[in-house]
Amino acid sequence: MILRTVYPEAPIRVEYAPTPPLGQTLRGSLKALTEWSVQHIEDVRTTREEYDGRPEKR
Repeated sequence: MILRTVYPEAPIRVEYAPTPPLGQTLRGSLKALTEWSVQHIEDVRTTREEYDGRPEKR
């Protein structure tokens, strides 16, 4: 579903692209996930900090 192309350069360059047709069907879903992530980044950071700061269970 994802085409990975490695270019033998210094430094190495790698490109990723959705494959036709199956990978391209994911574009809408990935765009929606990206938009959600941008809208909720502060909530994610706050939740992560709260989680990281909790006491450890043993």
